[in-house]
Order: sequence, then structure tokens, then C-alpha cells
Amino acid sequence: GDTKLLSALRAFDQMRTRIKKPMTERAKELLLAKLQTFPSRDWTAILDQSVMSCWQGIFPLGGDKAQRTASEPKTFTELLQEAQHGY
Repeated sequence: GDTKLLSALRAFDQMRTRIKKPMTERAKELLLAKLQTFPSRDWTAILDQSVMSCWQGIFPLGGDKAQRTASEPKTFTELLQEAQHGY
């Protein structure tokens, strides 16, 4: 098995509990199904990105702004840039 992926999944689950939004068993099944829509090489990074940002869901990696929809959270770097430039 992939210990890094298992560790990332556990960290995501723990973060959800910490933010008082624990996942049901069904939510965990849906999370795994959604994770499989992304390239497998990105799975750990996608989970880590969500843990670091305390996001309730998983999203494409933040490096490609063009693929994100307006409803997806901005990265810390994007928010910093906007704050510095007064957008």
C-alpha cells in the first residue's frame, strides 16, 4: 500500500473532525470516488492542500488558476497578491 496516501487520508479525516465537520461513512466513500477523478500521482498533494487550507472538500491542485471555477477557494498566495495590490 501507499503509506503516504493513507497518512494523507487520515490527516484529512482528522482535520474534518477538528473543524467540527466529521465525515460520515458515505462522505468518505464519495471523497474516495472524487479523488479517483484526479490523476493518481496528485492524490496525496490534493489531500494535503485541503488539510493545509482546512477545506471541507478536495479540489484540483492550486497551481492552475485557469481550471478553477469562481466558487473554489483561492490559494494563500493569491490572497496575499490581491491584498498587496489592493484588488
